[in-house]
Amino acid sequence: MFIPRVTGGQSSLLDGWDLRDRFLKLRHSEDEALNFLQDVGLWMTVPKGPETRNELNVQGFVGQLSLAETAVPITFHRFWQAKEEFSKYLMNPKLWESRLDALRFQDQDEDAIAPVAFIIFGQALPLQIGWRESRPIGVIEVTTAVQLLHATTHIDLIRGAKFKLCERPDCRTPFPVLSAHRRKYCNWDCAHLESVRRLRRKAKRQRKGTP
Repeated sequence: MFIPRVTGGQSSLLDGWDLRDRFLKLRHSEDEALNFLQDVGLWMTVPKGPETRNELNVQGFVGQLSLAETAVPITFHRFWQAKEEFSKYLMNPKLWESRLDALRFQDQDEDAIAPVAFIIFGQALPLQIGWRESRPIGVIEVTTAVQLLHATTHIDLIRGAKFKLCERPDCRTPFPVLSAHRRKYCNWDCAHLESVRRLRRKAKRQRKGTP
């Protein structure tokens, strides 16, 4: 993992839910993973300690946050493991409690504690109170991909979301349902593609003279 040296300039705002959806839809290739990390930035950080290597230190300000962290490298194996487990845990949040119990045992093998444990429980998120359009709001500023997944998921769960799988066979991405309206697909593109496929199958059957 390479960390660019940024000495100034404007920060940009990213839509956490769009990036979470993109993460869940990633195809299993190095280019896909690297492009995602290039756009998000850091995968994960931990508090800086005296034993950390200088080239992995991250310092500065992001919004109102003062950073003094150490970047945590991630292998492709762990990255794809995190994606697969994150999808599974979205569909069954009860699994998170058992994973939290696993974190309490320090003698566990590293691979026995999957990356999703750190996504869900690994880092506390800073909550600030702000104002927007004459109303108070809660503001969570995140600086890593792990914090982004952590924050967007818990906000959805607090709002009462249930996750289901997209019914497009070659998508099967988990997506939140926040209303009683029955949704089959994670977004308009998947719904449109399946509609086109149904019309083509129907046209093909008609050409063959079958109902």
